[in-house]
Amino acid sequence: MKFFLALPFLFAVANATATKKCPLRPVDETAAISLDLPISVLSHGLKDLPIEFHGVHPMVVRKPIAFGKMPKITVQRYSGNQPPVIEFDEEKELVTIKNSVCSAGGSSGGSSSNAPSCHSRPSTLFSTLMMAGSAVAALNDNTRPTAALLASAAAPGFMGAVQAHEDECTPVVQVVVEAPAAYRGVLETCLDEVNDPAICPNPFPTFPTCDDTEPSCKIAVVGAGTGGLYTALRMVDEGMVEASDVCIFEMTERVGGRLLSLRGLGPDDDLTVDVGGYRTWPRFTPTAHALITEYLGIPMDCYDDSDPCEVYNIVDDDGRKAGFATFAEVMMERLTDNGACFYPYHELVAIEKRAATAAELEVAIQRQFVPPIASENMVTDLMFANGVTATATWTTILNIPQRPLLNVVRNSNFDAKDMLDSNTLDALHSVQPVVAQKLYLYYPRGHVWWRKLGIISGDFEWEGDARNMLLAGRYHDGPVYCDDEDDPDTCHGFLLAVYTNDLSGNKAQFFSRYQREREEPVTIFTNNDLEGAELLRHAHRRLEDFHKLYNTNGNYTGFAATQAFNGVEPPPYAYLSTWNNAIPWAGGAWHAWTELSNIDTAKQPFVDHNLFFVNEAYSLLQGWAEGAVKLADEILEDHFGIARPWDFPVVDINQLVRQTNSEECVEGAPSTESSGGGGGSGSSGGAGSSSGTAEDAILCFHGDSLIEMADGSLKKIREVKTGDFVATGTDGRGTGAGLVTEALKHSVEKEVPVAVVSTPLGDLVGTPDHPILSKKSGEWMEMRELKVELGVYIETRYIDAFYNLEIDGNILDEQRASHSYVVNGIMASGLGDHKELNRRFPRQKHFQLKDKRHLVEINSLGYEAMMFKARNG
Repeated sequence: MKFFLALPFLFAVANATATKKCPLRPVDETAAISLDLPISVLSHGLKDLPIEFHGVHPMVVRKPIAFGKMPKITVQRYSGNQPPVIEFDEEKELVTIKNSVCSAGGSSGGSSSNAPSCHSRPSTLFSTLMMAGSAVAALNDNTRPTAALLASAAAPGFMGAVQAHEDECTPVVQVVVEAPAAYRGVLETCLDEVNDPAICPNPFPTFPTCDDTEPSCKIAVVGAGTGGLYTALRMVDEGMVEASDVCIFEMTERVGGRLLSLRGLGPDDDLTVDVGGYRTWPRFTPTAHALITEYLGIPMDCYDDSDPCEVYNIVDDDGRKAGFATFAEVMMERLTDNGACFYPYHELVAIEKRAATAAELEVAIQRQFVPPIASENMVTDLMFANGVTATATWTTILNIPQRPLLNVVRNSNFDAKDMLDSNTLDALHSVQPVVAQKLYLYYPRGHVWWRKLGIISGDFEWEGDARNMLLAGRYHDGPVYCDDEDDPDTCHGFLLAVYTNDLSGNKAQFFSRYQREREEPVTIFTNNDLEGAELLRHAHRRLEDFHKLYNTNGNYTGFAATQAFNGVEPPPYAYLSTWNNAIPWAGGAWHAWTELSNIDTAKQPFVDHNLFFVNEAYSLLQGWAEGAVKLADEILEDHFGIARPWDFPVVDINQLVRQTNSEECVEGAPSTESSGGGGGSGSSGGAGSSSGTAEDAILCFHGDSLIEMADGSLKKIREVKTGDFVATGTDGRGTGAGLVTEALKHSVEKEVPVAVVSTPLGDLVGTPDHPILSKKSGEWMEMRELKVELGVYIETRYIDAFYNLEIDGNILDEQRASHSYVVNGIMASGLGDHKELNRRFPRQKHFQLKDKRHLVEINSLGYEAMMFKARNG
């Protein structure tokens, strides 16, 4: 429970009994008074250390200190002519801040009108406790170390409150508590637990910071991620505001949010691993790619060995991976270099809309804000967990994921202020966080076994459970550098052994007991302790067993795999990233829509109050930085008159609802072994009929699937007509464009098993047997066979109708027509229901097996004829 939830009541009680507060003296007239706390205080994380305020009203904020520094309490400003006194009782571990009159033995008979009594009375004790509690109202007493320290001042049993006469004022002290940050990132965790420069990442880039306790800004950006920084940068670049008008608040110590780049890894300090978001796909994420390469001028290079290159990573001047967080860091650098204020370690807990004061209106006019103050002279107060309250006089940009954003909404009492109704609340709940895990294993020189097998690129997968680690990796993902490219023994680098996601974390259940810092997504394993060594041995053994015995897609023999693993030791360390709802500033890896009718409301529910969402969660392209950037462009253009800077059209993606059933429920679904694919059938009846043969199966896609037309535009498959020309996905035959000779629709109107693959254009939903061209093998494979390459999964959904296309059905020569089309960026079979095409070009397993049976029958007839001739001369 967070204290500020009861603030209206607390303030009412306090104001009913307390006298007025004395004004603080000017900064240049008060010398700060500090007390360094002993190292023993850190033994319990400051959780049990109380502070008592005697004869003063406290205004308290918390500031983080660097790793290894000692805590300190400072009185920055105070009322009256005499400074207060700070004392620390080492035996009781008690901090006391006293009015100088109390310290000098003053009593209620003090002659000064500003000298309050130092004797507590029950009525004033309660009201003073409440005011002390209000100073730390935004702190969480069980998750923030210093929160408990300060909140104890408002706990039962607190002594030292004073009763002032009605004609007196209560002295005020402005106190700063410097303590370890509530959130410890991967660097601090590694330095504490491992302390090895080869394993611990380099410090994250730092930027100039501001430390105002009551900042006032024209533009407040909450969350230093892609969307918030891009929005602020565009406003500054377009001259709408000065950079000095922008305040950027961030809960952690770094920039980028779920773009988390670990740099300077390995013995040569030359390896970078992205344990969060990490690439662009220009065909589907053109805005983010243009932002990085054109607007920011950051170099990128191919993510894998595809030719032509389709997916890109950010690289340094030497062409090595630089970390995907680089572009967020460059945006922050541009903003702070021009005067923007950065406030790290500021966790937003509540928002308050209120009328602007006369002083705020005057300042706004002097600073020439246009408009000077938000609509109807309202401003926005932002309350943070460290006690800081900031004021946004014009606009607030919320670059926060769904779960922490919902916490802010709950704490802000929006429903009582007519800002939130049932429909808006339902819209905010229309997305679901996705849980994702990544595991990178480091192999030193002489032990990069996959390079010994000649493998540079590709995927691999092997199912796991709670006792056996799953494999779902990519050979080309982790950085690998060689002293001699022709000698794999000179290579060292990382292997991405696991990259998986679902809505529950069940797929990677093996790791659930290994994540050590629940608030930090990264856990580092080393062979320096028993648990780490055992996990690393287990992971290596799983890889070895798979590649020796079970990898049927590998272009090597079991003997070659045995030779490659011979003498190879388990990796000495690894990085596991677990993105789930335990991460307070993320709440998961990315998001998925669960209700499409609420999209417009969910995107901007508080726009009338100058509160704008700029995040991936409520965007039209979830799971990619592209979504946040496109949402920012939409807001900038529609509400601030700032046009998009791109010279290409932006296509709105049609999202599909993410499956929300548990995996246990899906297991009871009908078998998908006989479902349709992309070959064909002659049936136009319902899908999944148990009475039909394989040739009667429906082989199609959901009606919202996006077809690439011959001119490069996108059209829903349900809207494609006979006679249209579509892109075929290849220029090797004909012109790369194909004629739609038949547009097919099959009514279903029931729940059926479907194959689903997430793409930058939304989920592609189709029948599990529809043939897809594998880029890895160059062969046609059914959708359900592409679990590793495309991340396909099977589930049951209600389908009203399926759609398919027959392409160039009048051409029976596969050299002249590929009989294919591109759906959601994937090359799919376009044989339609044409039986002759499916017989000639068997892409679906049913037709491949039928073709094999036909050859066996021919061979058998030939053998019988030969034997008959031999027997009969």
